[in-house]
Amino acid sequence: MEKNKYKQAVNKLENYRVSRMAIENIRNKIQKLLLCSGPAPLKGTSYDGGRSNTPAYHASMSNIADEMQQLYCRLAAKQEEVKLVEDALAIISLGRNCEHYADILIMRHIDGFSMEVIADRLGYSSRRSVYYQYDKAMKKFAIALGV
Repeated sequence: MEKNKYKQAVNKLENYRVSRMAIENIRNKIQKLLLCSGPAPLKGTSYDGGRSNTPAYHASMSNIADEMQQLYCRLAAKQEEVKLVEDALAIISLGRNCEHYADILIMRHIDGFSMEVIADRLGYSSRRSVYYQYDKAMKKFAIALGV
């Protein structure tokens, strides 16, 4: 496999974790904005049918709406990145003798486990066999991503 494609595949895996955390942060920001954008407390003023110079909404509502739109765009982009990686991980696990490919890549790049720990958790006899499976999984992952 070309070294450049290998690096791109590794970067996608490592950015996957960051993207998942970003999705949570964006959702939290959206929730906070939704709480801020609720109805204003009622006041005892009369409505003169358009004679007033005050706008029908608070000026900050426009800012909140703009920020919400930007957050939803960022959320959609991050969700697309995550879905791409998750789909590729699902694809590489299909087939004969491939059932641990996604697990190996997730444990290595997302969870940060060493090859020894991965070998123990998956029941491999040695690190060498995990490296062999890891290499095959990365090649298949890069192809599934289209890099």
